Amino acid sequence: MNRMKMKTEILPAEGEAIAKAADLLRRGELVALPTETVYGIAADARNGAAVAKIFVAKGRPQDNPLILHIPDASWLTRYCEDVPDAAYKLAESFWPGPLTMILKKKPCVPLRTTGGLETVGMRCPDHAVTRAIIEASGVPVAAPSANTSGRPSCTTAEHVREDMWGKIDGIVDGGPCQVGVESTIIDLTVTPPQLLRPGGLPLESLRDALGDDEHGRIGNPGDVLANLSVGRHIDRAGGVIKNEHARMLEQRARDAQALLLTARKRIGALVELVLDLVPENDLFQAFDYGFFDVSVILNAVYA
Repeated sequence: MNRMKMKTEILPAEGEAIAKAADLLRRGELVALPTETVYGIAADARNGAAVAKIFVAKGRPQDNPLILHIPDASWLTRYCEDVPDAAYKLAESFWPGPLTMILKKKPCVPLRTTGGLETVGMRCPDHAVTRAIIEASGVPVAAPSANTSGRPSCTTAEHVREDMWGKIDGIVDGGPCQVGVESTIIDLTVTPPQLLRPGGLPLESLRDALGDDEHGRIGNPGDVLANLSVGRHIDRAGGVIKNEHARMLEQRARDAQALLLTARKRIGALVELVLDLVPENDLFQAFDYGFFDVSVILNAVYA
């Protein structure tokens, strides 16, 4: 199917449009939805064929794991096995919000959605309209950022229209996003939990929410960076971090390097100062410690 020739419809974030967006998702179509971070291309995460359309629209490799978006924590047990108490503690403190929790998946979540992993990222977006659409659809949605792979993440419906017109079925215009950075990702399949990606929530807030037990000793990204390499599996207490996670981190580092080269020409002195402070050969580690954020820098460069 040629996804480039489909008709894309802009849907208001109210009334019948919510029901229409929910119906599109149930039928296996693609709909761009707003969250508090960025707009995402949503599809029924249980439907392998629908998920495949996401990768076609984005021009993204089909072995990348996708995050499931749900309306509240009560949906966790529908799609996840052995949900720990720590997940409910974090959900109570930070959901809805920019926090993704890695948990063991149930068989109803296809491997195509998880990139072949037996774990799945779960998130509850802090956008009332999107939660209402998910609730009305009755399905969890996979919703990576609504942009062509390698381009800036979209924070308005107009940005999505410019990039995705003719590639997806609908765009729900829920106004501009509030945060503009990606969600924090924490792996709860290992003990202690491991921070895999800094984002909209600081590490200390997560530690405070989990308390003083072993789950409160959340590992830093640097604890993993010392051991990660492509093509390798890393055994850890209570679980395995597979090479897909390494590729995710390395791709973000490559994106940051390419972005900084472009930004050097655009914003001159400021970027020169950053590059003087952090040598290019340290960008991978610096980025994953949170010194850089691709979405924030892209917004500055392309404003």
